[in-house]
Amino acid sequence: MLNYRFLTRKELPGAAQLVARSLANDPLYAKLVGKSFPNRAEYIQMMFRVYMIKLAIDIRKGFAVGVYDNDKLIGVASCIPYNSNIKIWDYLKDGVIRLLPYFKHGIFKLWVHSKKIRHVQKKLVESGTWYIHGLAVNSKYRHKHVGRDLLLTQVLPELDRRHAKQVMVVTYTNDNRDFFERYQFKAIAHLSSKRAKNIVSGFNLLKTH
Repeated sequence: MLNYRFLTRKELPGAAQLVARSLANDPLYAKLVGKSFPNRAEYIQMMFRVYMIKLAIDIRKGFAVGVYDNDKLIGVASCIPYNSNIKIWDYLKDGVIRLLPYFKHGIFKLWVHSKKIRHVQKKLVESGTWYIHGLAVNSKYRHKHVGRDLLLTQVLPELDRRHAKQVMVVTYTNDNRDFFERYQFKAIAHLSSKRAKNIVSGFNLLKTH
């Protein structure tokens, strides 16, 4: 039987590992940095370190929810207020120094891309907007409505309780776009970035509460 609970820092390693493996084939990461690694294991380790930082900040500034099959973590969603005051100290506190070895693999491109997205989003959001930073499901549990139930029974109700006026998500696959559009998210911007001859295209989706 599936159960849900808010994640704490104690669950960070397991949650970050799940998200890293789930998003390893996402075009954003695969095209911008994935090809620069000599093997998949090192690439997954980089993703793991990135999401250790992202999830730690989300837990502190917003929230993260885990889906468990008995005691096995099979899904993770994390959200943060769009205008969260995230400072360099937050990144340092959560281990951004550990990402320095990956700069040779082009991890800086991810930061540049995120700044470009932020510039587009600022024109579209209003006060009270929350950002779904990630929604990931163990590959063995896909197509079993785990992601749907996580979104509809946990994430969106919690955002209601926190008085979110808008909910934003960015995705880089048509399948994910279709998934969110089923639940009243609307594509409001097309995002693209050309770095190191790799074109990354995505969609900014918004849902008004």
